[in-house]
Amino acid sequence: MKKPALVVLAILGVVASLAAQGAPPRAAAPTPAELAAQAAAAERGSGAPIAQGVVYVFANGDLTVCPYLVFAARTPQSRHQPGEFIVGNIFEPA
Repeated sequence: MKKPALVVLAILGVVASLAAQGAPPRAAAPTPAELAAQAAAAERGSGAPIAQGVVYVFANGDLTVCPYLVFAARTPQSRHQPGEFIVGNIFEPA
């Protein structure tokens, strides 16, 4: 098992090296027609996901694609367990 401090330092090193390279040029904002097309494709279940490749890492290393579902599952009224929305942990082997 990796030490949490070493993992954090490694992540910070990657972020620092990316920042040193300069920010990549930003793409133009999508037009309303493009947004509508993305939403329609998402409803049909085809096409690329709108937020492809975005994950949230909790301080304990848990990974989720939507932290709000985890937060909501932690409320007393929830019918779901938080673990249902956690896809892995960066500190544990796959």
